[in-house]
Amino acid sequence: MDPRPSYGRQRPSVQGRHALLDRLIDSILPAACLHCRRDRGQPPLGLCRRCRSDLREAHPGRRCGSCGRELPSFATLAAVATGLGNLGGENGPHCGECRSRPPAIERLFFLYDYRPPFDAVIHGFKYGGLEYLGGNLADLGYQRFADELRDFDLLVPVPIHRFRRWRRGFNQAETIASRLARRLGIPYRGLLRRRAGPPQSRMALADRRRNARRILALDGAPVLAALRVLLVDDVTTSGATLTASARLLRRAGAIAVSAFVAARTPDPR
Repeated sequence: MDPRPSYGRQRPSVQGRHALLDRLIDSILPAACLHCRRDRGQPPLGLCRRCRSDLREAHPGRRCGSCGRELPSFATLAAVATGLGNLGGENGPHCGECRSRPPAIERLFFLYDYRPPFDAVIHGFKYGGLEYLGGNLADLGYQRFADELRDFDLLVPVPIHRFRRWRRGFNQAETIASRLARRLGIPYRGLLRRRAGPPQSRMALADRRRNARRILALDGAPVLAALRVLLVDDVTTSGATLTASARLLRRAGAIAVSAFVAARTPDPR
């Protein structure tokens, strides 16, 4: 039996639907909130007003600029008081781990933590056939980070295996990336491919890192000399997939690689 919840009257959509058409269909086919399933869901995330009010944006000054981990309160206060001093840099404050061992991802942009009620939005997007949510997530990313994201030269979606794409009907990272690229006026290209392998979600951290290095590869021989690249995905958990992808792009010549994801799984620590 499939453990995923049924999405009932939720309507499938297609990438690129205009907001006016979204509102029209919502008025004809009211859909339940993706999270509580009681009240009517509202654009752009399919959440009712009560659940939408429970969303909490991640405050940049309280998160590590590279991995998104919440910073201790004393580090945040010290960073503000000293103009970020040795706790940060141009990408904001950093956690101790990222300061001592700079990661392959220079900057991580994300909308919300992967926790209720936002996890239901991601689940509906990936497994409920609600592809239109990818465009809405891209629009939210544009609204929040447009000034910073315009500094990149190229957007690259994180790949999924072709069999999973066939079953799902789309690659969720491509859905977000294509809309975000259009909004920013920046090209996007699928430069990575994914070999067959077990799902990352079922692995321990060390195994995720090894598996990501094994299943990801460059698609062809792209030349990215002097380009600043933005990876795009729906969710990051351990960062293993983003890290392996960033290292491949750097080998192709990218001078810097950052990432935009809709959600970041909170650090269990």
